[in-house]
Amino acid sequence: MNKKIIIAAFLFIFISIATAAVLVFEKNQNIQTDPATQEPGPVDSPSIVDGKIILFYGDGCPHCLKVEAFLEEKNASQKISFETKEVWNDSANRGLMMEKVKACQMNSANIGVPFLWDGENGKCLIGEDQVMEFFQKKLDAASKE
Repeated sequence: MNKKIIIAAFLFIFISIATAAVLVFEKNQNIQTDPATQEPGPVDSPSIVDGKIILFYGDGCPHCLKVEAFLEEKNASQKISFETKEVWNDSANRGLMMEKVKACQMNSANIGVPFLWDGENGKCLIGEDQVMEFFQKKLDAASKE
């Protein structure tokens, strides 16, 4: 009976340690791929004040998909000049986004996508509501021209 208890305790401890190790490993993997915690990209990134509008997004991000659908519905790419850059799988784009975050003096720990750099005014917008509102104002202005 004692032998069964010792074996059960040993298995319990082993499984607990293995589970903890897997969880720590997965957490570290998430931290390494989280765009908000990445260091800025190459030093030869484009200038911070470049006059461009850049929409940073993450591949598969549900909020980004809403913005994308909004832009397609409004045919925005035909009416407004802007670039899109994916940041979850592209470290150069992620570095550029973090450069813009620093230019706006934002806390990089609180940054996510969609993230918009308004290079014309040197401003940053974050989240689907702010980004869609920005584009709607641009579209309204473009339709008046």
